[in-house]
Amino acid sequence: MSKKFEINKDKKPVSVYQLNDELGEFEELDLDPGVKLYELLDPTFSLLFLDPNNFKGWIWQGSEVSTRMKFLSAKLAPSVRDRHGTAMRLTTVDDDNEPMAFKILVGLQEEVNIDEEPEPDPIRPPVIDKEILDLMKSEKILLVLAKTKLPIEYKRELVIVKDKVFKYKVQDIHVNGHVIQEEQLIPLTESVPDGSYTFDDYIPRVLMSYNNLALLELLRPRTPQEIEMERRKSAYIDSDSMNF
Repeated sequence: MSKKFEINKDKKPVSVYQLNDELGEFEELDLDPGVKLYELLDPTFSLLFLDPNNFKGWIWQGSEVSTRMKFLSAKLAPSVRDRHGTAMRLTTVDDDNEPMAFKILVGLQEEVNIDEEPEPDPIRPPVIDKEILDLMKSEKILLVLAKTKLPIEYKRELVIVKDKVFKYKVQDIHVNGHVIQEEQLIPLTESVPDGSYTFDDYIPRVLMSYNNLALLELLRPRTPQEIEMERRKSAYIDSDSMNF
C-alpha cells in the first residue's frame, strides 16, 4: 500500500516482540522513535504487537515463517501479554490478510471513529465501511467477554448488544497437529417474528457498566456428560500446549 498514515502520538506506545525461533522465546524490540510499525513487517518474522490503548494483542505471521514458528508464537504470546498486567485479547493475523484494526494500529490505514456511522461516499456505496465497523465492534465485544469468567457448567449461546444478536462460537483450529481455540461472534441472520419471548432453556446474564446495560448473554446449562467432555478437552489442550 503506497499511502501511510501517522499514528496518534497521544496514545500509549505499542510494545513489539519478535519471535526468536532458536531460543524459543519472544524478544522485545527496542524501537527508535522514528521507526514506523509497518516497517517491521518482514515476511520472515513472527511479531507480537501489544496495544494497551485498545486492550488488544496481535500475533502477526510473515508469509515465509514456518508452521512451527506459527504454533510457537501462539503458545508463547499469552505469557508475554500477561507480563504487561493488562487484559488484552490476542488475535493471529497473516501477512497480506490483515484486518482493518491491525492496519490502523501499524499505520497502514487511517483511523475511523467507530462510534459514528461514516458519511456516505457520493461515488462509492458505504457497504465496505459498514462491514469494517461491524468487525471492529465484534472485536470489542469479544474483549469484554474475555474478561468475564464463565463457569464450565454453562455454555454461552447468544450475545445481545443493543439491537444486535450474535451467536457465540468457539472454533478449534488445528496447527501442526496441535489445537488452538478461537472465539467467534456470528451475527444472527434468521428472521425472528415480532413478539415477546421467554427463554426457558437459557439463563440470562447481564453485564452492567457505569450503571448501563452493556450486554446480555444467554447461557445454556451443560449436561453432566457435556461438563465431563469439556473438562477432558480443556485438559488435553493444556497438556498439548505444554508438551510442544
